[in-house]
Amino acid sequence: NSRWTASVVGEGASIFPQSGEGAGVVTVTYPENNTEDNKFIDVTIASPEIAEPCTFRITQFGMIPDFYITGETQTTVIWDYSEAVKFNLTAAQSVSWTAAVMMDGVVLEGAVVTPASGTGSAEISVTLPDYLDIMNEGVCQVVLTTDNEKIPEEIRSIEYIVNRTCCTYIPFG
Repeated sequence: NSRWTASVVGEGASIFPQSGEGAGVVTVTYPENNTEDNKFIDVTIASPEIAEPCTFRITQFGMIPDFYITGETQTTVIWDYSEAVKFNLTAAQSVSWTAAVMMDGVVLEGAVVTPASGTGSAEISVTLPDYLDIMNEGVCQVVLTTDNEKIPEEIRSIEYIVNRTCCTYIPFG
């Protein structure tokens, strides 16, 4: 039976037992990673009878930063395009983003988004242009995007829908 030693390097990590003889099991404990950065813990098992110690790495992945629209709904229905629509974006301080208003897949000229870009959380205000035909029902998307690589690619773009419902009065007579 060979004697062995076990050691660990990593913030707050510990290993038990630190030595033994023959086959054995070691337990590595480490604190939860509450950061956006990956953390690494290196575990080494060594024995005088083995030429090279055995080292392996445990990767503790960082948290995905917040990037979502806050509230009960992600849609607002308005009657008048001159009304400002407001909603809240929740984003981690490390997340920079931009906003654009789209209609039918193109940027809607004349729409005003305040702020149009930022870092972290913000209240977003959107005013749609006066030239939109008052008689047409339309759906606009406020598209918020980030290039933060810690956010999965499929959620780097989120939408808030502004749906204008219009009633037409036709007199009979």
